[in-house]
Parts: sequence; C-alpha cells; structure tokens
Amino acid sequence: MNRLEQDCSKVTSWKWLREIVDEACQPIGPYWPMKTFAYYNPIRDLEHLPFARAIEEANGLLGAQGFLPVEEYRQFFFQGRITLSALERAIRRVGPPLPAKAIIQVGARTLHVQDVWRIHAAYGIEILPAMLMTWTLEMEGLTTRFRSDLPEASRSSIIDRTIRECEKCRHDPESAYLHNLWKSSLAVCHLSDPLSGLTSFHAPDPSGSANASGQKDAFVPVDLPRDRTLGDWLDRETGSVLIETINTHMIKWIGAYVDEGVAGWSMPSRDKGFYAAWRELAEGDLSSRFLGIPDLRQKFGELSDSPEQMLSKHLEELKIPKERWQNYLSRHLAQLPGWAGFIRWRSDHTGYPAQQHYPIDPLQYLA
Repeated sequence: MNRLEQDCSKVTSWKWLREIVDEACQPIGPYWPMKTFAYYNPIRDLEHLPFARAIEEANGLLGAQGFLPVEEYRQFFFQGRITLSALERAIRRVGPPLPAKAIIQVGARTLHVQDVWRIHAAYGIEILPAMLMTWTLEMEGLTTRFRSDLPEASRSSIIDRTIRECEKCRHDPESAYLHNLWKSSLAVCHLSDPLSGLTSFHAPDPSGSANASGQKDAFVPVDLPRDRTLGDWLDRETGSVLIETINTHMIKWIGAYVDEGVAGWSMPSRDKGFYAAWRELAEGDLSSRFLGIPDLRQKFGELSDSPEQMLSKHLEELKIPKERWQNYLSRHLAQLPGWAGFIRWRSDHTGYPAQQHYPIDPLQYLA
C-alpha cells in the first residue's frame, strides 16, 4: 500500500470513527445554554424508545433510577400496599410470555409457571454465582435455616408436616426439611453435591489457582458487561476510585479550556483545539505525578497528534470489539454527562464565538 492509499484508508477510518462518536453522543443531552432552562430531563434523548426501555437505557448509561429498588416493592407487598391481584396483573401485563408447557405435576400438586413467577416477584429467586455457592451453602446456612422473609404461615405448615412425616426430625425440622429439599433438587437435576467431601470452607489461593497439569493459569478472560467501561467495572469489582480520579482531572482540564473570561488566567494554546492544548500542557502538569503511573511524562510525549488515532488505539489496546465501540463510548460520556453534554452542544454549534476560537468536540474529549 503506497502513501496515498494509506492516507485514504486513514480518512475513511477516521470518518467511520467520528460517525461512531456522533452516535455515542445521542443519549447525552446537550446541556446549554444554561440561561434558557431550569432543569433537564435526563432521558429526553431517549424519547424514541418505549418508557420502560428508555428507563433501562438511562440506568445503564447514567445510573438514573426510574423505579424504586425491587426490595422496596417487595416490602410494599408484605405490608399490603401492593395487593396480590395487582402483582398478578403486572405479571400478566409485562411478564414473559407463557411457555408451551405452562403446567407441571409435582406429586399430587399441580404447579403453574405463573406461580413460580409470582413467588420470584414477591421473594426473589436469584442466581447464586458458582464462586459463592460453597460459602453460601456452608457458612450462611442456606440448607439449614429458612429465609427470614418466609411467611410465618408457610413456616409453620412446613414444620408441622415435616414432624408428622419424620418423628426423628422433631429436634430440628428446618434443617431436616431443607437438607431433604437440597438432596431432592440435586437428584432431579442429576447434579453432584458441591459440598460432598468438604468439612470446612477454604478460601481460594489469592496468587492464582492451578490447572489440571499443576500449572497456574496465566490469563482468565473476562466478559465485560455491556453497560460498563473497564474503569467503572474495576471500581465495582475492586472498590477502587479510578473513575473518580479520571473525572477529577477531566473537570480540571475542561473547565480551564471552556472558560469564557471568568478565570483570571487563561489556559494557553486553546486556539489549537482541546486535545492539542491538553497534550501540550499535560507534560508539565506536576499534579499528574501523584497518579502513580511510572514514566508519565514520557508517555505524554509519545501520544499521537491525532485524537482519532489516539482514541482508536486506546479502544484496540483495551480489546473492546468494534461492534461495541458505540455503547462503550456512550458509557464513557455518561460518566460526566453535564460536561459531555456541554461539549456536544459546542460541537453542534460551530458558529458559537467561543467554539470558533477554541474548538472542542466529543472525540477530542474521549481521546
């Protein structure tokens, strides 16, 4: 490929990348000018979606909560503020479609799939992660004691029936019933008991686990959740404050760049554009030395002059699949929705005096 072909290929790639960034901006409202509104609807740019879907999207992107936590609705149900008939109507209206086989026979009892759905809505039948199973079963007594939210009438009925059918279980009917239920469930599903042969809980080796050949695995692939960036996924899993640290520095640079005469000392090199000005000044920013990143000054010097190339390089090095770039970048923008919305507004209004003199756009911000 000659130089001309390479340049044409880059132009095509950068055009595609800018289109991806434009699409990623759509859920982020353009917050500006502030003098024309008193509040802003965070899902205004999701109005083309059904309400429940818009709330779901806003929750993934912005952390917006359109509904109360499900635990609070369950408390309302137990308190009688939500009736059983209302719960059943809601399940029929927004629940999953009925399967072809909706009824099963369990001994002398007929069980409908809607019974299971109703129990799940009221009490929660949550998936137990495999890594927590041994701990939950053994240390939290999942197979020895009833859940605290089990209705007293159900508790009494189960205990009375257990004692009638097994006189030896009288001393601890709860444990006997749950133990038999656990064994029966394993038998029906043709599963082995994960507690078989264990006498106590053993924490995993923090240095890594050995595989069948005795060698430690060098890499464990992680499927990044679709509504998370690598940074906020790490924050959630490890308790770090990576996103807060990044946002603090981004606010410092953006605030200095978009200043319109309020600051007593204007940021240098703004006429070169946000990315170029930041790249030029960041090398001399002494506060960056406290981030704990080795050779930071050298790394700044190695950055590309092109924000398109820099953004593309980052995404590729993070192994983000190209088909997920748009959603990934949307989540990044949503981590500072006010500033990102203002930057979007500036880039959409090229005639705005400040934008003419000191251009900034979402792609430069993301790079």
